[in-house]
Amino acid sequence: PVQPGQSSMINFNNLSALPGVYPITITGTSGSLTDNVNVTINVESQNPTITLNSPSNNATSVTLNPTFSWASTPGLVTFQLQVSRRPDFNSLVLNESGITTNSYTIITSLSGYSEYYWRVRVVNTCGTGAWSNPSFRFETETCMQYNSTDVPKNIIDNSTITSNLPITDKGTINDLDIMDLEGTHSWVGDLVFRVISPANTTVLFWNRPCNSGANENFDINFNQGAPAGAPLCPPTIGGTYRPSGTGVGSLNTFNTQSVQGNWRLTVQDAATQDEGVLQKWSIKTCMTGFCRLTVDNDAPKGAGSLKAAIDCAVDGDTIRFASTFMNDTIMLFNENIVTNKRIYIQGDITKNIHLMSTSTNPTIVSSAPNTGFGLRIKGLHIHSSESTGIGAIQNSGLLTLDNVYLYKNNVAVTTIQHESGGINNISGDCRVID
Repeated sequence: PVQPGQSSMINFNNLSALPGVYPITITGTSGSLTDNVNVTINVESQNPTITLNSPSNNATSVTLNPTFSWASTPGLVTFQLQVSRRPDFNSLVLNESGITTNSYTIITSLSGYSEYYWRVRVVNTCGTGAWSNPSFRFETETCMQYNSTDVPKNIIDNSTITSNLPITDKGTINDLDIMDLEGTHSWVGDLVFRVISPANTTVLFWNRPCNSGANENFDINFNQGAPAGAPLCPPTIGGTYRPSGTGVGSLNTFNTQSVQGNWRLTVQDAATQDEGVLQKWSIKTCMTGFCRLTVDNDAPKGAGSLKAAIDCAVDGDTIRFASTFMNDTIMLFNENIVTNKRIYIQGDITKNIHLMSTSTNPTIVSSAPNTGFGLRIKGLHIHSSESTGIGAIQNSGLLTLDNVYLYKNNVAVTTIQHESGGINNISGDCRVID
């Protein structure tokens, strides 16, 4: 018995129940008095089951802002989601914890033309569970979204502002949308929006919207394939609409043009009294012949990877590394780089960028023509493949190495396999490292 002012402890043993919430009634008596207290017990799983649903394994043409969903054992608390460009999850695009539902939608767009891997695990008071196994792989759609970086910009009465969006990627447009057009303004009916391509083609796509009253602010997307009809007023719900208003043009005007160059968005305030701020805007474009010659990540393939840059480059191109990309390893896993082009891969040995492969072939196989500079590589750390007797580079063309470190490993005793017809030019600080 418990005396007044004392406490009592209840121990629950043999908890073999399924995870979930269980109601329990605790009854206290004192002579003729009886009191009931209702409590709940949360039974959590120590070995939760996670089943990945969407995007499904090996899915293709996945949108750049996908919703990830999974099924799980009932009674779990939170989830952790990871998304990576690499199957080993060595570097992460997304690492989101504290998710309380069985789904999560990415806000910052993924890269198009790329493959991704994703996995989920449980975090609760019993500890952290194992990652879902296997992880799932998917490929994104053949589109890219580019975000303006020179905003915000003030929208001034009776004037026109210009926001620039320079794009260095190559590609021929077959569809173009205006995305995430957001800003503040106390009378959006004053505003006229135009987009101008690097070829100086101008399209008026939104002309003095919602001008029948004091409608404030805007958050909207434009797609030429969207249903016809004017946006809701005020246009602040992030919907997608076809260009509308007197004299508007078609975004399809940009089809067949090059995406490369400086794009401009102009916002004209055609009246007095009301002003605002352009906060953000983006271009989403689907292309043929997409090529990014700047390496900005350590993924084995896809947009911004070294392999993709080499694959899409043409004779005479220079492949460079983003200024922020350093102290990293590009792991090709079971693939390697094969090229027959006259290209220049321009790195910086002090940036400490390594190239590795577990392929049964050399990490790089080159048959670049014996004219010009052939395949020229500068400032990289290149490792021999991990198969017996396979080197870092197999060359049957013209190869020029400048400030390149070549690495042997336990099974690969050669670094350059010199094939018939191959010419090797070595300059600068080149080394062979055991």
